[in-house]
Amino acid sequence: MVKATVPKGLDKPYSDRSGVIWLKAGADKRRIDSKEELRRLLRNMNLATETGMLNLAGLLLFGEEPERYKPQFAVKAVRCPGDAIHASAHEDTEDFGGPLPRVFDGALAFTLRNLHKVQAGRGVHSPGHLPDSPTADGDLPKKANGAEASPSAPFALVSEIG
Repeated sequence: MVKATVPKGLDKPYSDRSGVIWLKAGADKRRIDSKEELRRLLRNMNLATETGMLNLAGLLLFGEEPERYKPQFAVKAVRCPGDAIHASAHEDTEDFGGPLPRVFDGALAFTLRNLHKVQAGRGVHSPGHLPDSPTADGDLPKKANGAEASPSAPFALVSEIG
C-alpha cells in the first residue's frame, strides 16, 4: 500500500487527463509552465531532492521506467497449476513495470484474471463470483455457522525482491 499525502498549504497541484499540471490556490488555478516551478512543487512534496532529481518515491510515482534504475520496482507475476510452486510449469506469467498506477492496474488485472470464479448454484449464463478467500491477516473468513471457510481453488501471491 502506498499513501501519498499533500500537506496543507497554498500549493495544491493536480493533473488533468492530458497530463497538464495545474496549481490550485483557493478558488484560483493556473497552469504550471516552468520546470523550476515544477521542481519546487516536487521538493515541497518530498518527491525530489534539493537538486531537482526525483527521489525513490517520486521515481516510483512519476518515472516512466522506474525499474530501469531500481529493478525492485518491477513486479513479476506467475500462476502455477495446483497449490505448489513449480520451477518448470506455469499457466500464466506477466511482468509489470512503469509508474505505480500502471503497475498496480496490471497486477490487479492479472490477479483477477487468474482467480477461480464459481457459479454457486446460479445459471450458466450468470456471471461467476469469487469464492471465499483469506483475509488480509491470512485467516480464512468464518461462515455463518462459525466454521472456517475454505477457498475452492488455491491461489498464492509470491513476491520476490532481488
